Amino acid sequence: MYAIIYEIESTGYYLGADTTFQNAEIRFTKIVNDLVKSITKHEDEDFFYVYVRYKEKPFWKEYYYYTISDHKNKIKDYKLIFQMDYFCLYVVEIKEKFSPNNLNRIQNHIFFMKNRCTEDHFVFIMN
Repeated sequence: MYAIIYEIESTGYYLGADTTFQNAEIRFTKIVNDLVKSITKHEDEDFFYVYVRYKEKPFWKEYYYYTISDHKNKIKDYKLIFQMDYFCLYVVEIKEKFSPNNLNRIQNHIFFMKNRCTEDHFVFIMN
């Protein structure tokens, strides 16, 4: 399976997975085209931060967010990438259900855990 991930600042967004690379590539291209159109209209960082939260979501199959140390701490094993200063959009291969813990990054290993007691979560960054 191939997951599409959008990361900005310290937040990552999982936008669903496709069973084939070709389907993921088609969705990735549609999202990139939409972003490129938006870049010419909205050059500010705030727009990219709210892009996946408030824009129409015709390209997402599933959606949830997770915390990372920084989107510039890039994922190592990606199939496709669209990168700007403010954000990164990836296609990554996954073997099972998506988990941010399974993403191999350049610098940090991120441990992400939902807290069962509160609405919050814990993130441990190990260098």
